[in-house]
Amino acid sequence: MTTPNGAEQTGPASAGDEGEGLYKYFPSPSTDGYKIEKFLDGSVMVTPFQYFNDPFEFYFVPEFVPKPSPEQATLIQRLSADHLRAICLADQPLNRAMWAYYASGYTGFVAEFAHAQATPMTEDSIAYSARCGPFGMAIKVNYVAPLSGCPDRCGTEIRQHATKHTDWDKEQEWRVFHFLEHPEWNMTRHGTPAEAYEEQHDGRTYLFARFKPMDLRRIIIGMKADQELRERFRALASTAPYEHLTLYKLVADPRTQELTLDRIENNGPT
Repeated sequence: MTTPNGAEQTGPASAGDEGEGLYKYFPSPSTDGYKIEKFLDGSVMVTPFQYFNDPFEFYFVPEFVPKPSPEQATLIQRLSADHLRAICLADQPLNRAMWAYYASGYTGFVAEFAHAQATPMTEDSIAYSARCGPFGMAIKVNYVAPLSGCPDRCGTEIRQHATKHTDWDKEQEWRVFHFLEHPEWNMTRHGTPAEAYEEQHDGRTYLFARFKPMDLRRIIIGMKADQELRERFRALASTAPYEHLTLYKLVADPRTQELTLDRIENNGPT
């Protein structure tokens, strides 16, 4: 098996060989109600790179350019961002900084999506990890500093788009790329392209990717989430096709401040 850019897969990624899953942090409904309603409808937003919180995504000039300028880097950055979108995931559901920033100060939630075990892959002799899941092949972000000293920074497209400065390494991010010009490349572990669609909202066009109910494994609700959000998820997990879904509440030990999870029963208190 090869990736769209000719990456050679060195091991199988079976749909039935599930790992711990990958996690998506969501804000509270009061922060971004539109995104939450789409999630409850079975869709996740595919984000344009110009809306990422790191302004230096793709900000680089190939090494063969003798005297790179900021203008050249900005041009390459724009060209790279024009044809790609991404879904950002994480492999840690108890990351304090992620809860504070991406989950609206612990008022949002985290969704776990089923993914196959990590598979070692190579592309142009560069080794990295990939996990197949409901949205496509998730690529593990590589954290390097300084970026100018990374020989693969200006190599193949996937590596360009999955390399960040080490200042971001606490996020332990995985990225699922969505190729606008080649949707057939957006393969999932089900063997079919991820279903994506556009929708207009407040004068802007958004891109979403659908997931199957069985791909959603559990929801972790922030300790400061309001009761309405908790009740909505409990109602979701009580009806088909989400009866398999497990719910947890994020809690902190009052002495150690260690973050842990408490199981929420569908018919019990939240």
